[in-house]
Amino acid sequence: MSNIIRLKETAPNNGWIVMSNQGMDCFLDLLITAADVFEKTEHQKKLISFLKDQKGISCIRMGTINRKRLY
Repeated sequence: MSNIIRLKETAPNNGWIVMSNQGMDCFLDLLITAADVFEKTEHQKKLISFLKDQKGISCIRMGTINRKRLY
């Protein structure tokens, strides 16, 4: 399964970023780590916080428990 990132719903195919699940995981790690280095606006802080939360959700698989979410 792959992930697609695009700015607009109507973007042409050459305007998409397509990567595997593992590639997306690495991309989010890099983005979140890099964002901690720079000064951020309030909106940027909320976006990075949202991405961190979404990354935590992706750790949940059928039959497993994400302990960070339980406490």
